[in-house]
Amino acid sequence: MKYNKDLEFLNNRFENENVTAPESLSEDSVMAMLDGDGEKNIVKFENKMSKAAKRALATVAVFAFVIGSLGTSYAFVTRIHEPVAISEGVVQYKTYKDIGNRINKMNSPRVNGNSVFGILAKDSYTAIEETASNETAESYGKADGALSGEVSHAETNLQVENVDEADIIKNDGRYIYYLSGYRNMLTIYKTDNGASEAVSKTEIDDSIFPQEMFVADDRLIVINVKYEDNTDVYTTVSVYDITDRSAPEPVGEYTQSGGYTSSRMIGNVVYLISSYYTYDYNVLNNDDCIPRCGSGDEETIEKIPVEDIYEVEKNNTPSFAVVGAFDVSSDDSNSSSKAVLGMSSEVYCNENNLYLTSTENDGSRAYTHIMKYTFDGTDIELTASAKIEGVVDSQFSLDEKDGNLRIATTSYDYGFNYMMSNNLFVLNESLEEIGKVTGFAKEESIKAVRFIGDTAYVITFVQTDPLFVIDLGDPENPKITGEVKIDGFSTSLTPVDENTLLGIGYNTADNEFGGVYTDGLKIVLFDISDKSNPKVLDEKVFESYNSAAQYNHKAIVRNAEQGYFAIPVSTGYYEIDYAADFDGYYNAQERDMTGAIIIKTDGASLNAYGVESSKPSIERVTYTGDFLYMLSDDGIASAQIQ
Repeated sequence: MKYNKDLEFLNNRFENENVTAPESLSEDSVMAMLDGDGEKNIVKFENKMSKAAKRALATVAVFAFVIGSLGTSYAFVTRIHEPVAISEGVVQYKTYKDIGNRINKMNSPRVNGNSVFGILAKDSYTAIEETASNETAESYGKADGALSGEVSHAETNLQVENVDEADIIKNDGRYIYYLSGYRNMLTIYKTDNGASEAVSKTEIDDSIFPQEMFVADDRLIVINVKYEDNTDVYTTVSVYDITDRSAPEPVGEYTQSGGYTSSRMIGNVVYLISSYYTYDYNVLNNDDCIPRCGSGDEETIEKIPVEDIYEVEKNNTPSFAVVGAFDVSSDDSNSSSKAVLGMSSEVYCNENNLYLTSTENDGSRAYTHIMKYTFDGTDIELTASAKIEGVVDSQFSLDEKDGNLRIATTSYDYGFNYMMSNNLFVLNESLEEIGKVTGFAKEESIKAVRFIGDTAYVITFVQTDPLFVIDLGDPENPKITGEVKIDGFSTSLTPVDENTLLGIGYNTADNEFGGVYTDGLKIVLFDISDKSNPKVLDEKVFESYNSAAQYNHKAIVRNAEQGYFAIPVSTGYYEIDYAADFDGYYNAQERDMTGAIIIKTDGASLNAYGVESSKPSIERVTYTGDFLYMLSDDGIASAQIQ
């Protein structure tokens, strides 16, 4: 019988390897224990085992000893189940062990958490200076009446209407909320006609690195990154009850594996995306690499169910994109989660679908993987996937209309003749390609994209800044209808009205080697009334200035009632006394200006001017009524805007 042949094989292997099995693992000893005659009854069954079954089990026991004795050349290899393809480019594993084996095979170098997430050094917190107010925190700390709608106020500059995005500042019309990652401090300011005072300051533990926040009625949601034992990284969410603004009260916590990538909030549900890099690559016999999610802290959350974990085909990095959904309206929130091995890049979300992208580089060309999730409250499902040529620039490279995803990419050909070109693809609800325009703006890369209705506006750059207008009225046949060029390049495109488009980005200058470099801030007004003939109406250049609006759309504020845009700015330059001293040297004094730039347009020209702040390093600006508030880690300042 087969078990006799197995034992004969093992006996031969023992002899060849000079391995002596202990008497306790001899066939007779194992059989005796199975019969209950040995000193220890190692297996007990209610139903009596057959003689053949006992001998088979004895063979298994001896096998176990052989595995540990014969060395690595005969080591037992856990069976790996082949992943199952669930859609084009996406596979799913059967067990946690299969995922562990997959990660172990990648054998990537250890990722240093400090290099993945920019950690700012912290020093002691100094008192914030606020503008004068005659009221005390106790007198107006509690919310009284509806906050929104009482006074005109700024809201976060969103990509998609009704889909909130987290930021370091929020404004509800009566209170301004500011989250300082440098100070590890959450400050709530009460504002009144230009005056402001901090009604509360909530210190955040130094072991936590605050990122962004949401405010929803009387709930404040702070997103943090936490390092556990300097290796494991978690994204944690602290939910506060702020019915009393003078005393925020923590009422809930949600945690998921990985560092913070992005988030969205629709109604009372937060959709949280993190990137989880696996640190332990010797995971053949454990499932420590599996991402975890849930209500509570990192000690209480559980592994994501194996059926909710996927992988992008041809993935070569042991990194998960983790998507969690949780309800913040109650203290005992319900939640769900999904994870994709190999996904951790841009995020686009509307009221129905969430899209994640990741980049694949096969050594000669670059590609973008797209994963589509459909959600209903906290229920999220992976519904489609695709792979297209090129890489995306930002979340604004993606947009959905009438069920079709429009996505702009830059292609890179890494062959002998390095080349770049740009594309725009249209994919249907199943992420199947139905239209495209490819190969435009050769040797340039995309710097900004804005989709407005059936039109895409694409900025590319190498030496100049071309604005391309692409007609998407027929999604199966997109066409470039016009373009215009200008020096410098825009990184953000914001519609002013149906005829004009505001570009915010970088001014450029030529260097002595024939190349170009960025030199300050540039604001451009485009005429888009004729899709076949876009024009530059006006431009303003602020040399040596820089702004968060050049790389973060949430730093742009629009006051539609008063007809202006505002962005935070700072600059460093030298005021020079040209009267030489007795040594023949000039006296120079460095001066930093921080504040805001107010941008107005009459539809044909730009008027842009600065508003200086008494506080250094302005991070965000916002407005309530006629007053602009400028916020930094060192406090708040205001100015009246006419």
